[in-house]
Amino acid sequence: MRKVILIGMAIAVAAFASPLVAGASASNWKSHGVEITESHNIPMQGTLSTTGEAGGLTCGSVKAELRLEPGSAGKVTALEIPTSYCHGTGGMAGCAVTSITVENIPWGIHDLATKISVSGTSITFTYTGFLCPRIINYSGEGMTLTPDNMSQIHSLTVSGLLQATYPSGSNISISGSLSPVNASDSGLYGL
Repeated sequence: MRKVILIGMAIAVAAFASPLVAGASASNWKSHGVEITESHNIPMQGTLSTTGEAGGLTCGSVKAELRLEPGSAGKVTALEIPTSYCHGTGGMAGCAVTSITVENIPWGIHDLATKISVSGTSITFTYTGFLCPRIINYSGEGMTLTPDNMSQIHSLTVSGLLQATYPSGSNISISGSLSPVNASDSGLYGL
């Protein structure tokens, strides 16, 4: 009898929870408020900065491309960070960036209701300069993109925390902003 009561309670909880879970599910990408049925590529531009224990890096003229896919997922299919538009900050002010390698592209993006998570992130920075690190690779699942308006995205605020995989043991905060290159894409897409 006790087993029957427990099974009955489990069924009741499942029946009650199903609409709540369905209501909390991710939204789908839309264009002009209508769900997309094919992928759309959106060229983006903006800035990225890193901040860590030893200092950081600020880069301008960053270019990215997002691919929105039917449903609520997509990809970062390209990310270019030109070294000529980067400069060190804090303890890294005297360091020159000689190369930036973006790895594991495409990175996945997923709707988290109020922001978009980025998965598969990996970036390697190579530096020169007195007392500067030679190579640092940061990776992790901690980067997010927060739209200015979830239903009509004009810009994305980049934020998060990535871990150093080589040399290991340190973290950096990443920040910045990205906006569509083409004015016709601004405010066109949303979740």
